[in-house]
Amino acid sequence: MEKRHLTLAQRTLAVLGLALLIGAAPSAAAASGGGYPSVGGSAGHPGPRIVPSAPHSAPVAVHYGKKKAPRRVWVAGAWIEQEHRVWVRGHTERVWQEPAFEWRYDSCGRRLRVQLGIGCWRTIEHPGHWRVEHTRVWRPGHWSTATC
Repeated sequence: MEKRHLTLAQRTLAVLGLALLIGAAPSAAAASGGGYPSVGGSAGHPGPRIVPSAPHSAPVAVHYGKKKAPRRVWVAGAWIEQEHRVWVRGHTERVWQEPAFEWRYDSCGRRLRVQLGIGCWRTIEHPGHWRVEHTRVWRPGHWSTATC
């Protein structure tokens, strides 16, 4: 005689049917007014009780099948804009200041050119500062695995 093997779907249906039958027994006893079925004791002094976690509950084994291999997806290349903060160092600058002249008049009314200040070199110090630079970088295309 040939041995017959049950398929996965047939086994799952059998487990679910058994679970429904087992889960229905406590609710039938509760519907008849007896509460949960009693394991020991008498009607006046109930013993330990079998209490299911929820009505019609029973452990059910569920098989979800094989895991699927992750799907590979091509991600196209693209330009990405990036911002970088760059420190620009301070520097000093030497600037020639021209001598200052002015026209004045003497007591006789003659016009004279008078030097008010001498020419000299001035040193100007420019402090350092941060500057934001925007760059475009090409990200090449690549293969990636899809999460869904």
